Parts: sequence; C-alpha cells; structure tokens
Amino acid sequence: MKTATFKSRKVTCRSYTKNVGHGFEVGLLCGSRPLFVGNFLHSSEASTWYRIMNREIKNFSKRYVISAKATPTWHLRFLSNHLYRCYYQFVDRLMARHAKSFTREVSRNQRKYRTLNRNWDRKECVPFLKAA
Repeated sequence: MKTATFKSRKVTCRSYTKNVGHGFEVGLLCGSRPLFVGNFLHSSEASTWYRIMNREIKNFSKRYVISAKATPTWHLRFLSNHLYRCYYQFVDRLMARHAKSFTREVSRNQRKYRTLNRNWDRKECVPFLKAA
C-alpha cells in the first residue's frame, strides 16, 4: 500500500493505492470520508493512475486556490469531481487500447478457426451448450 498526504489549512487528505481481492484500488480520503475511489485489474494501470492522480491534486491546488472564507466541503467536492473527470478520461484511453488489442486477437483467432475448420469432421464437432 502506497500513500501520500496533502494538507491545506485544517483539511488533510490522503491518497492511497492498495490490493483489493484480485484487483487494485486507488483512492483519496479526507479524514474518513472517501472523495474518490477507482478500481483496476492490472497493477501497472493502477500505479500509473495513482501517479497521475497525485499530479492532478497538486496542479488543482495550485490552479484553484481557496479563500479562508470559503467552505472546505465545496472545495473538496470540486476536487472530487475534477478527479473523476480525469479518471474517466484515463479509463477511456485504456479501454480504447484494450478494445483494439482484443479486436485484433479475435480476428486472429477467427482466421485460425477457418483454417482448422476445413479439416474437421462435422460428426465429431460438439457444440458449446449450457450446463444444467
């Protein structure tokens, strides 16, 4: 588990990444309240997002400075929405990459099936049925 702490006046937030079941969780906590939680299957994607998320938090705090009179809950909700927007942009890029690789693999498997299918006896072929 990796963590990083961010502090602004009286508000302290902690970003983390940890193993959860068969996947990985990356999140941001403010006290015990979660502001952001993202889940990944691959550790490389989780660590990349963790690095991007920490950079986005630093850039956000420099770009959007909060006044002492402003409520911290509004600012934290703004940060949370910003992180979710960045997260879904990151996931969209990953999904495009995965979709491209799986499409390529399916077409490769279909070509192999067509070459193997010529040599099979139809009486020996068994369909893939639902088990009871």
